[in-house]
Amino acid sequence: MKTRKIITFCIALALMLTCAATLAACNLGSKTFTVTFDKQSGTGGADSATVTLNKTMPSGLPAPVREGYTFGGYYAQLNGEGTQYYDAEMKSVKNWDVEASMTLFAKWVHPTDAGVGEATTLRKS
Repeated sequence: MKTRKIITFCIALALMLTCAATLAACNLGSKTFTVTFDKQSGTGGADSATVTLNKTMPSGLPAPVREGYTFGGYYAQLNGEGTQYYDAEMKSVKNWDVEASMTLFAKWVHPTDAGVGEATTLRKS
């Protein structure tokens, strides 16, 4: 009777260890999602990236370009609104914190928006 209990215990332990090893190998604890980049009239750059919940955004992705504008990063909403996830050099500025796939939107800065090229009126006294 004791032998049967020991054998049953050993089999159960072996199954538990096998299950634990399988879960660790599958890395079921990390959730991944697809981020699509809406370039907002820009060209080039990455089209999408795979992101992992609570991890930094993937690095080494190329930035888009748009004639007459400077790229200002990727945001959760249009016109540079909402959470910023990438800066102008495509460096992660925030860990991915959304439990879903979604689209990020390019922010474009026109030189006049940055204070460059603004006209100044001079008055003669």
